[in-house]
Amino acid sequence: MADAIRQNIDTLPQDTGVTKRGLEEGFGIAPLQADSGCINVTLGCADYNENGVPTGLMARVIERRTSRMPKHPFVRPAINASRKRAEQAMADIIDQEIKKITE
Repeated sequence: MADAIRQNIDTLPQDTGVTKRGLEEGFGIAPLQADSGCINVTLGCADYNENGVPTGLMARVIERRTSRMPKHPFVRPAINASRKRAEQAMADIIDQEIKKITE
């Protein structure tokens, strides 16, 4: 999913009022966390862009819209497009690990 989001950042129009480089540099994957037997990972934006604005805020503005700027969704379409592949990859890994244990 992270790759799909990064790819969609590249397709954003220049008229969003923010440089794509700021979003690309601010977007990332947080370290994995184990909580009650579940492994959680977070994708998101951190840091500030070159104008001192939080990149998470700019990503939300671009994704949703403001009164002065139309929306340019790039996160939701990436999630929708890659969800099935990610779920299948996770299922394949689980199946492989179960086979290792049961053999």
